[in-house]
Amino acid sequence: MNTTEIIQTIKAQINEGWAIPVYNSSIGPNYVSSSENAFVLENFEEAAAAQYIPATSFTDREKEAVGKMLAQYGDEFDIRASEVAGLVVVEEEGGDWSCIMYVHAINTMEQLAGYINDADEWPGDVEDIIKTNGWLSDTGTNFGVCHNDTEKVVLNEKGEAIVISF
Repeated sequence: MNTTEIIQTIKAQINEGWAIPVYNSSIGPNYVSSSENAFVLENFEEAAAAQYIPATSFTDREKEAVGKMLAQYGDEFDIRASEVAGLVVVEEEGGDWSCIMYVHAINTMEQLAGYINDADEWPGDVEDIIKTNGWLSDTGTNFGVCHNDTEKVVLNEKGEAIVISF
């Protein structure tokens, strides 16, 4: 997904009633929810330099911002660190910068399989997602990812994650 697609996804999440944390280097953490606050997204849409940074590429600066946003709003909005897929970042004049969190809630085996398949390389937070959902990890076995009482995620011969019910 490119930055524009990520922003559209965030807008859709807000329209569905999600509250999405944002961060400004001079103000600190805040959040966007409902169309009343959608103007915040305009800065990200209009900025030619808006850049999507996946969680796997966070620098210390982005990690610190995410930590502050989760500390402030994570519990309130039921957002876990393993659900932070990335940030849309805008560099502002004077050295300030802002970012909006892209949350990819993964609560089902099907969502996990899709998340793995959408990634260019193996996502580093798969184990966190497995633990967060109370699933059992199979990552040390041939082609295994995880399982619960009724389903499991495995890699097929093409390297694609698939869900198998049993």
